[in-house]
Amino acid sequence: MINGNYEMSTVQDYPSISQLNYKMRENNVIPIFAVTSTQQDVYNELKQHIQGATTGQLLGDSSNIVELVKENYAKITSKVELSDNAPKNVDVDYEAYCLDGQPQANTKTCHGLNLGQTVTFRLGFTLRNCDDGSEKRVVIKPVGFSEELTVRIQPVCNCDCEASQEHYSEVCSHGNGTLVCGGCQCNIGRYGRLCECSSNDATSRLEDNDRACSVDNSTTATICSGRGSCVCGECSCFPRAKSGEVVSGKYCECDNFSCDRFNNLPCGGPERGECICDEQLKRSRCKCMPGYEGDACNCVSSTTGCISANGVS
Repeated sequence: MINGNYEMSTVQDYPSISQLNYKMRENNVIPIFAVTSTQQDVYNELKQHIQGATTGQLLGDSSNIVELVKENYAKITSKVELSDNAPKNVDVDYEAYCLDGQPQANTKTCHGLNLGQTVTFRLGFTLRNCDDGSEKRVVIKPVGFSEELTVRIQPVCNCDCEASQEHYSEVCSHGNGTLVCGGCQCNIGRYGRLCECSSNDATSRLEDNDRACSVDNSTTATICSGRGSCVCGECSCFPRAKSGEVVSGKYCECDNFSCDRFNNLPCGGPERGECICDEQLKRSRCKCMPGYEGDACNCVSSTTGCISANGVS
């Protein structure tokens, strides 16, 4: 150790457990440890230090390896677990709304999920001190997935800005609010972060209008599926960093990249099918081209390949 930093990572033969965990999180890898009974206690302890890891007891002849992987894969895919990289002076409080819809404080995991089911997490952030006053960034992401949300926290250590208010500020959508400490206080009949939305209801509140951006018209549901922002009662889906990937749907509940895959391509590629938004299921699914079928358009509709030379199928 030199000044608190480990300097031998490129010299030693084996990486540390923390290095393994870091690289697996970085590359969205969740390991399944298939080990014999004599080693299971060791790996049960190891999995506590590697995010999302599971263990399974392997028979001596490895005959149960396929079932072991299937069983542990089901465990991994039937839960959603959130993680964060909050700095030491930022506390993140989690509240989960799992399948029963009831709030669960200090919970960042929901179990027993099936494809298409939705759960909600509410997060609160507390900055314990101003530190150096620089902006803090906290990345929230589900374990094993590439999706992530970056929360930017800009400390305001002095409150004297309240004494300086700009009425009818141009920042607040051309004078529709008062600019106070960098935020807009909207005039009656206006709402939105920049007072960009209007309402005939003089008592309209932003959280009430957010209902229109939730799948079940609820204030507890995730706004725009967590993949967009609610602008004047309509979802505006976030752009994707990767070219060609698009989030879509009334509630940003669909996309063109998460459909079932064949040959490592969504729906087997454009010649086999297209990843579309199913408004009834409220998720993405494959729409196969003529001649193909299956969840990933992975099957050929024709039975020609199943008929022998003598005509027997």
